[in-house]
Amino acid sequence: MNRKTIEREGKKWIEKGIISNDQLKQIANLYPERQHRSLLYVFAGLLIGLGFLTFIASNWSEIPPAGKMAIILVSMLAFYISGDWLYQNRSKWLGTSFYLIGILIFGSGIFLVGQIYHYTVYSSFPFVIWTLGAFLLYLVRKENVILVLSFIILTVGQVYSAVNYSSFGWFLYGLFMIGFGYFTYQKGTRVFAALFGISFVIQSLVLLVIEHFDYIWLSMFLLAFYILSDWLPKPILVRTFRIITLVSAFVLNVFNVFLFEHDNILSGFGEGLWFFGVFIFLLALGIFSKWKNRDFDHLADFILFMPVFYVKGAASFLSLILLYGFSISWLVAGYRDDDYERVNIGTVTFLVSTAAAYVQLAWDYMDRSLFFFIGGLFLFALSYVLEKRRRNVSHNQRGDRK
Repeated sequence: MNRKTIEREGKKWIEKGIISNDQLKQIANLYPERQHRSLLYVFAGLLIGLGFLTFIASNWSEIPPAGKMAIILVSMLAFYISGDWLYQNRSKWLGTSFYLIGILIFGSGIFLVGQIYHYTVYSSFPFVIWTLGAFLLYLVRKENVILVLSFIILTVGQVYSAVNYSSFGWFLYGLFMIGFGYFTYQKGTRVFAALFGISFVIQSLVLLVIEHFDYIWLSMFLLAFYILSDWLPKPILVRTFRIITLVSAFVLNVFNVFLFEHDNILSGFGEGLWFFGVFIFLLALGIFSKWKNRDFDHLADFILFMPVFYVKGAASFLSLILLYGFSISWLVAGYRDDDYERVNIGTVTFLVSTAAAYVQLAWDYMDRSLFFFIGGLFLFALSYVLEKRRRNVSHNQRGDRK
C-alpha cells in the first residue's frame, strides 16, 4: 500500500471515527512519497545528452580544433558542476541526470579528442577510460543508475572492440570480473545480478568469436559460471545467475536443434578430447556442488550442457530431447513444490521446445498454410492446459501466504 492510497482511505477512516487526523498523518509518514518523476529525470538527461552529441557531430567539421576542445571541456564541466549543485541542494535524481549527461559527454570527448589530433587507438582502451570515469563517479555518489550505465558502457565497449578491431578487451574483462563482480555481490540484488549475468554471457560469446573457438564452447562457460554461482552465500544471486545461465544454455540448444542438422557445422566439433575432458571435469564438480549443498532438485539442470554433438547422426534430435528434458524437469519440480517461478520458466521453455520440434519435423513435409494453422491450434491448446496448471500453482501460493 502506497502513501496516496493511505491518504485516500484515511479520509474514510476519519469520517467513521476510527482514527484522528493526526493519527492519519503519522501513519502516512511511515510511507514516504515516491518520486514518480525520478526515472523521467534520468531519461530526460540521457535524451538531452544524446541530442547535444548529435548536434555537435553534425556541425563538428566546421568548428576549429580549439573550439572543439573548448566545447568538450566546458560542456562536460558545466554538467558535472550543475549536477553536483543540484544533487546536494535540490533533487538527487535531477542532479544524477546531469551526471549522466556529463558521463556521455566525457565518453564522446575521448573519441572526439582523438579525432581532432588524428590519434586512433585500435583497441578497447577508450572504453576502459570511459568506464573508469563512470565507475569513479559512482564511488563518489553511490547512485545505482550510474553503476548501471557503467555496466552498459563496459559491455558495449567489449562488443565495439570485437566488431571494429577484432580484439577482445582483457582489461575491460578484468575490470568487469573484479570491480563489477564485487559490487554485484555487495548489493546482492536481482537487478545487478541480472546485469552481471547478461554481460558475462555476451562477453563470453565475444571472446569465443575473437579467439576463433567453436561457439559450442559457450556451453562450458555457462556451466562453469553456473557451478561457481552455486557456492555464493546469497540465495538471490544464486537463483538469478542460475536462471540466466540456464536460459542462455536453453537458447543455445534451440539453435543446435536446427544447426546440428548440417554435417558441415558438426565437422569441426568433438575433435580431440579437450571439450569432453572439460565437460567431465565440470560435470563432476557440479554434481559434487549439488551434493555438498544438498540441492538434488537441480541435478536435472545439467541436461542442457550435455555434448550431444558427439553423436553426429542424431545430434539435432538429441538436442530436442535435452530441451524437453529440462522443461519437464522444471515443470514437475515447480508443480511439486508450488514454485511459481519454476512453473513459469518450465511452461515457457516447454512451449518453445514444442515449437522447435514442430518446425523441425513438419516444415519440410507439410503445406505452409496447413503448417501454421495446425501449429497455431496445437500451441493454443497446449498453452491453455499449461496456463491452467500455472494458475493453480499461483492460487495455492497466495493461499499459503494468507
